Amino acid sequence: MEPGNAIFIGAVLATLGWIYNGRLQVQSARRKHTYELILEQHRDETYAARLAAVRQLISNRTLQNIPSDQPPPDHPELDALLNYYEFLAAAIWCGDVDERLMRRCHKSRIVTLYEESLPYILANRDDDAQETMWQNLETLAQRWRGDVKPLPFQRLIERIAMRPFNPGS
Repeated sequence: MEPGNAIFIGAVLATLGWIYNGRLQVQSARRKHTYELILEQHRDETYAARLAAVRQLISNRTLQNIPSDQPPPDHPELDALLNYYEFLAAAIWCGDVDERLMRRCHKSRIVTLYEESLPYILANRDDDAQETMWQNLETLAQRWRGDVKPLPFQRLIERIAMRPFNPGS
């Protein structure tokens, strides 16, 4: 092998190793950040109180009977929980939080919250004239439910970008 080719191949291999190592560091930092978010949430007493209040609303079927001719009822606990999960969904779409880990920990909670509060979400969207209210949460719940499946090309984009492909963006 000629020395010029050996140097070129060595440079290419060193660059690939550098890129691979960088991707591993990004994944590790993302997972660590996700663990910290999950642990912080479990220690948060305010979150636990809001979750209990929302569970009560859901078990009473309060959110299913929202009259369309009146403004939606005020449920600050539900608003806070929806806003929190909207923040997490946006962080997942941006690649700041590990989707796979978050899905394993919160799939049933996020999907159930979305399904049970959908009438409330739609009523608030109509009342505030904001079609994008809680949209990140909605698209994430639909993805995790299996309603929206990424196409093979979108999966390739997800692998390269190291974050999920958001059809809503």
